Amino acid sequence: MKKLYLFSLINNFTLPNFEDFLRESSQGDFKLLVLMQIDQQKSSVLDYISHSQVQVDINKIHFLAPEINDKCAPQDTLKLLKEASGILVLGGNAHFYQKIYASPEICQIVQEKYSLGTPYAGVSAGAILSLNYNLLTDLALKPHFSEKKRFTELIAKMKKNRVKYGFGLDDNISLKIIDNNLIKCVGKDSFYLFTKHDINEYSFKILKNLDEVEIS
Repeated sequence: MKKLYLFSLINNFTLPNFEDFLRESSQGDFKLLVLMQIDQQKSSVLDYISHSQVQVDINKIHFLAPEINDKCAPQDTLKLLKEASGILVLGGNAHFYQKIYASPEICQIVQEKYSLGTPYAGVSAGAILSLNYNLLTDLALKPHFSEKKRFTELIAKMKKNRVKYGFGLDDNISLKIIDNNLIKCVGKDSFYLFTKHDINEYSFKILKNLDEVEIS
């Protein structure tokens, strides 16, 4: 079963989905991999874990971030990805993440791991990166949706990329997507699911905490 978790932020409202990801990723002799933009983000992950109800051996979590002038992922990224029991990609600059963590070799490994059941969680830029990995297809995604008034941006992105779906994700809500089909919402505020019907015809649904919806 494929499990994908998407966040704009991890906070008190979205923490239950983060806890679910932790449980799925930390079974047995696990190796959880966290991809970051800068080393300082490590403390935020440890803080999320400390506020969760899940007991995790933090010594089995591998944190990776490039050096400030690096133009590619750290040397052991491929090895750690192959061993990972769960993949968490944090937020930051989406273009930076795409440059560092979306090489063909990395994309292939993430796709293979995810297809075999390794859970993936993406926060903001990390959620966008899931599209670079083709974990979800035929859609555009905008985190911080209401907060940054991204309605027009999302429609423009859908048109540019010629995709069927658009995801608008508010800061206080998160998604758990099972087998690329069933979407479960957890948190506060709203998830906006846009669907393209024709070249200039779109509709959208507003989903709230505990709402579920299926996409094709």
